[in-house]
Amino acid sequence: MAISTWQTTRHFPHLHISQGEFSQSSLLEIEDREEEGLKLVVILSGEVSYQTEFSPKLRLTGPCYHLLRADQQLHIQHEYGTKTPIQFISLRLPMDHNAQFLTEMVDPIFPQMPQLRVCDHQVNHQILQLSQSLLTFNLDDPLSNLLMPVKALELIAECLKHQSQPQHKVGLSPQVIQQLYEVKHILQRDLQNAPSLRQLAAQVGLNPNKLSWCFQQFFQQSVYEYLTKLRMKLAYELLIGSHMPVNEVAFRCGYTDSHFTKVCKRHLGFNPLQLRRQH
Repeated sequence: MAISTWQTTRHFPHLHISQGEFSQSSLLEIEDREEEGLKLVVILSGEVSYQTEFSPKLRLTGPCYHLLRADQQLHIQHEYGTKTPIQFISLRLPMDHNAQFLTEMVDPIFPQMPQLRVCDHQVNHQILQLSQSLLTFNLDDPLSNLLMPVKALELIAECLKHQSQPQHKVGLSPQVIQQLYEVKHILQRDLQNAPSLRQLAAQVGLNPNKLSWCFQQFFQQSVYEYLTKLRMKLAYELLIGSHMPVNEVAFRCGYTDSHFTKVCKRHLGFNPLQLRRQH
């Protein structure tokens, strides 16, 4: 059951704003309908999973932001975790009031994908500051209704700026960028049985050397580094948040017992048993 600590919603002709904080005692699943346009969600704390008919299930852990540019109406399945209260800001620019801005200014920033363009990133200091400032508005003050959309648009602009920075745009074709995001999606789907670089390349239609180079250039990390980060995040959650035996945690994360111990020590600073004792 979801327990809403607080939530506010404001609708302006060109912009819809929703923000709040809530927690729940069990896993919460919600199906939502997303209209054509641009949506920005900043998750300041907590964990959310989402899936559309055009994308695999992805998991976001705050603080991070999620940009979605939909060319048509979408049905999105959300799952909300139970460990940490979820604090969020959701901003939506509907297509009918923002068509020129979206097609001329926003679309060139995104990898070209049919029906859906989506980007997820960790927040920088400026995005975090703007997000937190939005949460401080006194909605009983009439002046806030004037200032709030200005600050919301500034937050959208900052996220678009962050998305368009050189580390996210290295002269790759839209098709290759789409293939790189698909590699991420494939790895996120099954950490236990992650495909090899050669298998990944075959699945997305790139040769292994090109995949390795393009992934490094675009995401500023290797495929192996990205996979290891995903696995270590899952390992930390299972070791701290469950009583699952260490060998089972290792198996879930795609490691043998001995290799798992070494990787945990290298990336988390402790071996699995030490990490549990620390918490």
